[in-house]
Parts: sequence; structure tokens; C-alpha cells
Amino acid sequence: MPQFSPYGVYSAKSLHDAGYSRRAIEALMRTGRLTRLRPGWYARDDAHPWVRQALIGGGQLTGLHALKLLETNTNRVWLPPEASVHLHTPRVTIAHRQITSLPLALPATAQHGIAPVFSSGQGFSAQHRDVPVRWHQHPRIPATDLGFGVLPPHAAVLHGLFEVPFEQAVAVVDSLLRLARSRVNNRYLGRHAVLSLTHADLIRALSGSPCGRRILRYVDTAAESGLESILRVLLTLAGHHVESQVALPDGTRIDLLVDGILAIEINGSTHLTREQRDRDYQKDMMITAIGKVPARYSYRQILFDWPAVHADVLQKIASAS
Repeated sequence: MPQFSPYGVYSAKSLHDAGYSRRAIEALMRTGRLTRLRPGWYARDDAHPWVRQALIGGGQLTGLHALKLLETNTNRVWLPPEASVHLHTPRVTIAHRQITSLPLALPATAQHGIAPVFSSGQGFSAQHRDVPVRWHQHPRIPATDLGFGVLPPHAAVLHGLFEVPFEQAVAVVDSLLRLARSRVNNRYLGRHAVLSLTHADLIRALSGSPCGRRILRYVDTAAESGLESILRVLLTLAGHHVESQVALPDGTRIDLLVDGILAIEINGSTHLTREQRDRDYQKDMMITAIGKVPARYSYRQILFDWPAVHADVLQKIASAS
């Protein structure tokens, strides 16, 4: 059984190059160990559902959903919740353009506040959400780089990044830069090297356009989450001075320090347990003890109620003056 594809899908060429004859491929299909997705493409049972669906739809996964597959347990990649799914094909036809959405599998409910790692293809539920599709036929990628059903990251980053809100685009790049500097990113070696992403790759890809260069001016790899990046950019654009991951006397860090006085903590999915809430209360007490004003905001507040969040920030800063 072939195991060399990180996402469980194979082009006929990649199988032949690995030594599988047509007869061997047919034998794997008869025993159910491989499934034909479309002419020239096959999948194992454990193939990543997004990559599988992209191939069934007639393309190969690119854009922000492809970049999400790069993440690890310790280095998550931000995926804007309303991002379209982007597909690449050598030539976009009328038949391709008739496919305007894809049913992408949703992640299963996180256990103990820990979300599944999207790169593994595990942890997805049977539920699907129809996601709008955008098609691309440029840049033309060598066939040798397309054997895993996903575009190389240096090309995928140019598909979809500029169509999401600016603060979310910065959050994506922040997370990719953190990943690129991590040694864990080196897991893509040998025949998987085309799926690696280096700091130089990312800077080179974004430096070629005004939108990309503007994003690079706002990045901060000190940010530890997409929500933190988003709120930092929104506050910076509103005229505030914002520092990321400011150290406290006990060695813990404030997510964001705004105008030198407001210490913002962002409450994501890990702040649901009683133990974490107790730690949050203790941290707020320490923040107050050093003369700062504590504030906490949630995922939904940051993404969907920014005006109310900013009004609260302004009120707290004014009260502290």
C-alpha cells in the first residue's frame, strides 16, 4: 500500500514513478485499498477530506485551505472563517466554472478545548459546509510539483490571501511566519520538500505586490494566535500603540498591551475549563498589581463585534487616565 503521500492522494504519475504498475494499481483498487477519484487520481481511505473533495471537483487544492494543511500541534495556521476554497487546474474550462461551491468536511467538536490538526485529515465530522469556489490556472506549476493534490505553499499563498479582510490576511501571514521559523516545518523533506515553506519563500511571494508589501509591514511573529494578530492590527489601524506578548513578573505574558496601560487577554477555546478560569483571575490580579488595566475579549467579539470592542477599549483607557 503506497504511503508516500502526506495527504493520502496520488496521481497516476506519482504511483508509476514509485514503481506501481497499472496492474498493481488495479489490484489495490479491487481490494479497496485505493479508490479512483477521477481519471489519473487515486486516494487511500484515510485521504484528507479537503484534498479528496478538491480532486473530485476537478482541481487541486490551493489558497488558504491548502496553507491550513501545513499546521502542526504547536504551530497553528489561521484560516479566516469565511475564506473561499481555491482550486487550481492547468486550464479553467466552462465545466470548471459551473462548480461554484464544494462541500468541505467540518472538524469534529474539539475535545478538552483542543482543536484537531487539519494536516492530519483526522478529527473531521460527517457534517459538511458548502464553501464558495474560486478557480485558478496561473501560475503554471510543473507537473512534478502536483503529485500530492495540493499546490506548493509559495504558490498557494497568492490565492485568496488578498480577498479576506486585511487584519485576517495579516493573521494568516503571522501564523505562516511562525511555522516557517519552526524546525517542525522541516518534516517536509525528501520527496515532500515541495510542500515546505520557508521564511524566504513567503517574503518573496508577498513582496511582489502592493497588497503583499502592506501585509508585511504589519506582521508580528510574537503573536501567538490568529485572534491576537487580528485584534493587534485593528487597534493599530485605529491609532493605538500595541505591544505583543509583554512579560509579567511571574514569567507569563500579556497578549496585547495597548497604549502602555490596557492589558488585553484573548479568551479562545482553551479558556473554558475551571482551572483555566482560575488562572485567568490570578493573571488579572497580577496585571492590576503592576498598575495596568485588565480586559478580556472572546472569539466572537473580536471577529464579529469590533465596534463594541473598540468602544470598550476606549472607555477603559479613558477611565485609567
